[in-house]
Parts: sequence; structure tokens; C-alpha cells
Amino acid sequence: MDDSLGKNAPQWLHPTANALTFILPAFFLAYCCIYLWACPSPALATAVGGEIMAFVISLAVFKACIFTLPKGVLAKLPERLKDWLASSRTFVDYSKVIVLSLVLFFALTDFAALCFSVTGMNQIGATIYRICPSTYWLGLHPAFSLEMLAGALVQSKNFKQAEPLYSEILDIRTKLCGADSDLASAIYADLGDFYVRSNDLAKAEHWYRRSIEIGPRTGRGYTALATLLRESGRYAESREYYLKALELRAKVFGVDSKQYKDTERGYNRLQQLVSSPKGR
Repeated sequence: MDDSLGKNAPQWLHPTANALTFILPAFFLAYCCIYLWACPSPALATAVGGEIMAFVISLAVFKACIFTLPKGVLAKLPERLKDWLASSRTFVDYSKVIVLSLVLFFALTDFAALCFSVTGMNQIGATIYRICPSTYWLGLHPAFSLEMLAGALVQSKNFKQAEPLYSEILDIRTKLCGADSDLASAIYADLGDFYVRSNDLAKAEHWYRRSIEIGPRTGRGYTALATLLRESGRYAESREYYLKALELRAKVFGVDSKQYKDTERGYNRLQQLVSSPKGR
């Protein structure tokens, strides 16, 4: 649309709206680069490359003014239609600036917290995440970006760098949601999974039991603990927790659910071990 439309609007409005349109994708690319650093996989590198290419193309399209209404066409439009287009553009630009400014504030806050955490300043990062838990307000986990980063580090087997991030997530969740909340129970189970992968089974058992202490919830903690006990050769305890998990998952998800079937496979594996000559 031609710049002469919306000429009664403040001069800063349209450039600001355009700038915000490109700043947010740039933030998204910055997030992707951090995750790529944490887990340098070909698939993620390809995705980041695709995002960069899309960003450059969209910027080139904007610079080429492809969507600008030619002045010759504009001159032939009725005055009433030109006035309507001008007022519409002004309204759209105002709305865009308001909405994108709000989104940018939350993105900037979250990104700053993530950067502090990446550089080892976990206390500062955790404080920012708690003061402005934007992902939590949107219905996601608190410090969701930090949780994704910790998962990426675990995926690349960088357990030493991931451990303090999980401790930070634990601090954020317990202070925001309470130590006995569903989200706290979930992070306890996540910590159990983390220590299983880093081969610290004593700590893994501790966190699985912490998850169970809060309440049965979906049976995740029971299933994970039962599997850990099975792999440790503690078959009687393992059977007890598998049966509890199966009962819970049948009630919550149903016997035809993936969750129930996963637990059932683990229990069947236990039965095979118990019935084998070595398990007797």
C-alpha cells in the first residue's frame, strides 16, 4: 500500500510497525541458534537454515515493496475509498504496534533470562523467569524456553551443563506453583529421568519417590520408579509399583491408551525376567 495512505498518522507509526514485524522473527532465530549450540544435530541445523532463508526472503520482499499499491492505481481510486484505506492502515499499524510491543516485551524478558542461565548466572535468570513467567501465563510450563534448552543439552549428552538448569527449573516451579503442585511433581519425575540418563540411579530413585509422595497423578512416577527398580533387580518392589501404575493409568487414560500400554509392556518385561532361570 502506498505511503501516501495514512499520511495523517504519526510519522513514526508505520516504520515502527514494520520494524517490530522483523524484530520478533529475529528473536526466534536467536532462540534457535542457542538450541542448535546446545544440541548440534543435522536436523536442527537444517531447520535453522530454513528459518534464516525465510527471514531473508521476507525482508527482501518487504524492501522490494511488492505489496505497495502503484501510484497510478491509487490516483484512480475514489476519494472515499482512499480515505477508508488510509484510516484502515492507521488502525492496523496502531494495533500492530500495541500487540507486537507487548509480545516483544515478553520475548525480550524471556530471552534475557535464558541468556543469563546459559552463561551460568542462574540466580539472575531464575529471578527474571519468576518475575515475568510469560510462558506460564500462556498455559505452558514456567521457564519453558529453559526447559527446552536443558532437554537439548541432555539430548547431546551434556549432563554437566544441563544439571544446574534443571535445578533452576525446580526452583522456579516450586516457588511459582508450590512444592506440592502437579508441575512440581512433573519436574521431580523429569529430574528422575535426567539422573537415569546420567547414570546416577540413587538420585533418580530419590526424585521418582518425591514425585510419588505428592500424589499419584497420572502414574508416571510409579511407572518410572518401577522400571528403575526392575533394572536394579529389585523385582518384588518393581511389581508393586507397576501394579499401582497400571491401576492409575487405567482410571486416568483407559486400558487402550498409549500410556497404559507403555506401562503394561514394562510390567510384562518384569514378568519375563522373574520367570527366567536367573530371576528365580
